Amino acid sequence: MKLMFFAHSNLFSRQKIFGWVLIALGLILGGLSWFYLPKVVYQPQPQLISQSFYFQDVSWLKEYPLVKIEKINDGDTFEVFLNGKRERIRLLGINTPEVESPYRHRECFGPEASRRGKQLLTGRNVYLVKDPAVPNRGRYGRLLRYAIREDGLFFNAEMIWEGYAFEYSPKGQHFAYESFFRKLEKQAQKDRRGLWGKCKLDF
Repeated sequence: MKLMFFAHSNLFSRQKIFGWVLIALGLILGGLSWFYLPKVVYQPQPQLISQSFYFQDVSWLKEYPLVKIEKINDGDTFEVFLNGKRERIRLLGINTPEVESPYRHRECFGPEASRRGKQLLTGRNVYLVKDPAVPNRGRYGRLLRYAIREDGLFFNAEMIWEGYAFEYSPKGQHFAYESFFRKLEKQAQKDRRGLWGKCKLDF
C-alpha cells in the first residue's frame, strides 16, 4: 500500500504535473502549426534542354488549370479565360522592361521582351501555377502565377535566362524559385544576353 501511494504521489507531484503540462502545450502548438503555418511545398526543378528550361516530367502540373493565352500585354503580363471570366496574369518572380503606353514610357529592351513573350506564348496552352508562399493577387488585382507551357517550358525562368527579364519580388515577399531565378539572372548578366548586352543599367 505504501509503495502504491509513493508511485501515485511521484507521478502527480508538482514537478511532474508541470512537465505534463509542457508536453501537452507542445502537442497543441504543434498541431496548430500544422494547420495554420505555411506549408513547405516541393518544387520540381526544370532542366536546361537545348538552351531552354523545361520540366521533363509534367505529371505534377495536372492539378493546376491549363488555359489558352488570349492576349499578351507585354513580357510579364498576359490575359486568359479562367473559370468563365477574363483574367489578367502577372508572371511571378520576374519583371520585364516597359513598353510604351499611356501610363508608362518605353524602357530599353521593352519591345524586344514583349515580342519574345509573344513568340513563346502566342496560341499556346499554359499551366497557371500558384506559389503557396505568395498572395493570390497583386496590388492591381492580377493573378500572380508561374506560367508553364503544356510542353514543359518554364516561361518565367526562360525570360530571365534569355536576358529579357529581371528576377523580381516585391519588398518583403519571397517565392519558391527566388534563388533559382537569381542564379539565372547572374548567368545571363555574365554572358551579356539580351538586355544585359544592350542596355545601360543604373545599378
